[in-house]
Amino acid sequence: KPFTSQTNKNIDIWWRGKDKNADLMLLLAYLMKLNSKWKKAVINIYSIVATEDEKQTMEQLIQFSIKEARIEAEIHVLVESENPVELLLNKSINSDLVFCGLSRNKDNIERNIQIIENIVNRLTNVVFVQNNGMASETPTIFNPTYK
Repeated sequence: KPFTSQTNKNIDIWWRGKDKNADLMLLLAYLMKLNSKWKKAVINIYSIVATEDEKQTMEQLIQFSIKEARIEAEIHVLVESENPVELLLNKSINSDLVFCGLSRNKDNIERNIQIIENIVNRLTNVVFVQNNGMASETPTIFNPTYK
């Protein structure tokens, strides 16, 4: 799709609440909106849960996160009614940019590759994010024993 400043774009974030990817995806979406061609983009945060009780909890968690980050976003928490990948594809098929978190789970790599290929082949622009963070890493210059 051509990027023109006249059209409002949609940035979708698929938020599972695991692996600490959500905060990084939210930051990346915010940074995209700093570009003049993306300034009017709408950030949609999608999350899939199993029950209505989980839906309310997830909505509160996401609402807290976007309030803390002072980022405007529309929240869409969906109770799982179909295959999560198909749900993602159906909701984000017309979006201009889609952020998906990558799990650190190394089980069933072949299946994960098939899922990623399916998403990449059907969406216009998708960014896979894995936030490895630095919680266990202290840069040398901040190490108190560094002289």
